[in-house]
Amino acid sequence: MAFVQSWQTFGFAHVRFLVGFLLVCLLCSLTGCGLTDEMCVLDTGALPERARQIAQTAREQIGVPYRPGGTTPKGFDCSGLVLYCYGKHGLALPRSASNQAEYGCRVCDGDLREGDILVFTPGFFSKHTGIYVGQGEFVHAPGRGRRVELCRLDAEHWQSMFSCARRFQP
Repeated sequence: MAFVQSWQTFGFAHVRFLVGFLLVCLLCSLTGCGLTDEMCVLDTGALPERARQIAQTAREQIGVPYRPGGTTPKGFDCSGLVLYCYGKHGLALPRSASNQAEYGCRVCDGDLREGDILVFTPGFFSKHTGIYVGQGEFVHAPGRGRRVELCRLDAEHWQSMFSCARRFQP
């Protein structure tokens, strides 16, 4: 009974606010970019050598078979490919695509640089990651029965699922 009375005194306006806030939180979590995301500062300087090396390592993996849970050149899943390419250059990333989607700072679409992590949302809650390698292209491990491949980010298929890009700035 006390709960009902306290809920009634909470007020309709407060309930509307709370519901709206929860909807905003849900929408932000579905896009892969949280409410408190730190945005990367637009950087027009020289591309760090490490970012170039990460992109090159990703390109070198093209043709490697997809393997669920794979994190080596014997086979990769999407987040395993990202983990491997960054790890080869001394950077530790989270293992899962969902956690990689929250790693580093968020990048504005017009500021993509080699080595940025691209985050896609192909399903309601699922995440898919790849590595931007420049000139509108990215490398990713697509799925069972396929191999690591190079794709165009501006392809309709990828644009419809693109969520955000992330950058690690050591």
